[in-house]
Amino acid sequence: METNAVKFLIGITRNGAVSFVSKCWGGRASDEKLIQSSRLLDKLANGDVILADRGFLIKEDVARRGAHLVVRALTRGKKQLPAREAEEARQISRIRIHVERSIGRMVYRILRDRLPASLLRYATSVVNICAALANMRPRLP
Repeated sequence: METNAVKFLIGITRNGAVSFVSKCWGGRASDEKLIQSSRLLDKLANGDVILADRGFLIKEDVARRGAHLVVRALTRGKKQLPAREAEEARQISRIRIHVERSIGRMVYRILRDRLPASLLRYATSVVNICAALANMRPRLP
């Protein structure tokens, strides 16, 4: 069975609800292409926070919209972070765990299994339905 990797951008609110799901893209699409094509940046409001991996080079675009980009601190080669950076790293870790738990609630069996290439055109709809179902579950603590 032929299979393909797909990518999505997913937005999560503070209470764990899925607030944004981008269109499905092939697994080789660049992060920049995902961001630009999703129009996520156009939806940012003043004070919004984007938590991203280091590969997302969107700091200026996010700042122009009055939002903030938070990227995990680089700890390689450092024995210990300064106190302020260590506290920021702990907060980011807590947020990441919250986001991962929220996304985990979306992973129904259909997303755990390989989606045949013949069904790839439905991937965006499948993820949107899984997000809607996850949003109907009780709120995360």
